[in-house]
Amino acid sequence: MQGKISSIKSPESIFSIYMVKRFFIKQTVEKRLDAGPKAKLDTYKILEKRGFQPIIYVSNSKNRFLRYFQGLVIIFKVLHLKNSYVLIENPIENWRFLSIANRIMRLRKNYLILLIHDIESERYPDFPKQMEYSFINTFDSIIAHNEYMKEFLAGKINEKVKVYTLGIFDYLVDDEPKQNSYNVGDLNFNKDKWEVVFCGNLSRVKSSFLYSMGSIKPQNWELNLYGSGIEDISQIPLIKYKGSFNPNKPLISENSDFGLIWDGDSIYTCDGIWGNYMRINNPHKLSLYIVLNLPIIVWKDAAVAKFVEENGLGFSVASLLDISDKLSALTQKDYLTFRKNLGYFNRKVTSGEYLALSLKQINGNL
Repeated sequence: MQGKISSIKSPESIFSIYMVKRFFIKQTVEKRLDAGPKAKLDTYKILEKRGFQPIIYVSNSKNRFLRYFQGLVIIFKVLHLKNSYVLIENPIENWRFLSIANRIMRLRKNYLILLIHDIESERYPDFPKQMEYSFINTFDSIIAHNEYMKEFLAGKINEKVKVYTLGIFDYLVDDEPKQNSYNVGDLNFNKDKWEVVFCGNLSRVKSSFLYSMGSIKPQNWELNLYGSGIEDISQIPLIKYKGSFNPNKPLISENSDFGLIWDGDSIYTCDGIWGNYMRINNPHKLSLYIVLNLPIIVWKDAAVAKFVEENGLGFSVASLLDISDKLSALTQKDYLTFRKNLGYFNRKVTSGEYLALSLKQINGNL
């Protein structure tokens, strides 16, 4: 493989884990109460724990000249890297400078790893697709979300680029959430209303299906919303806005029963740009719901639906209209199994095991 580092190419390398040179390009990310920067901030913590050293890269400036200067600084810094592993995320600002930096690093026998958070040109139709995939092709290895994304990338990237899969995103927390700690055996499974939770960007642009839910007749469930960007929902009796929380200390109603993974324009299926993106994407809210011990309801054609169902973490539906029947058929044993299985994955995502495993697959010393 082009760019491979012979001296550290296997777990049997003569170098110890502490002698492997590891770096990552660290973007300055604004800490906010929404979960927008959460995945990247968690990534940095996990990488530093595994001995990766940050190369600071301030990427959120709107000043064109400052961005140009920052790009030059990055190129200057990578000139000093040799025979190292370097991890960069996608998306990242200043692709043109980083593409140049990547080529320099390859010439100096560095091994380049791309961690995909999102593929912007698949989320935004006006995003320059050719530029993004040109950047992606400058790497030795890619960590994609799942097998569906891996297959999707196969026809778009150089066959020499090795693609690994993350599984799901890690989700680090300051304190273990206390909700859903009640005794499941005492639940009344003939309850009038199940409490389903939806967390995320609640704006009409991003989650427009929410504003079509007024057409759904009263059900045996209600949808409680947590997040930012909420617009007028006063005419939609099925949903209630519950506010927002610190993503590092997630806190929701202790009576919450399920977490919903849905996107797009329609209540009947996940459609539109955002809905179709779910066919290859791992929504970060999946990991959040696992942390919150919430069994999951997901669109049946989402990439993560297979993960949810094979691991007994919840159920899938073709339409939001199917949720009522699914809940009516649910047994106490079913729900107990969901909750029991969540515990195993809760421990994995809160300890950063998924990214760590992907790095080990790339090289046993990472």
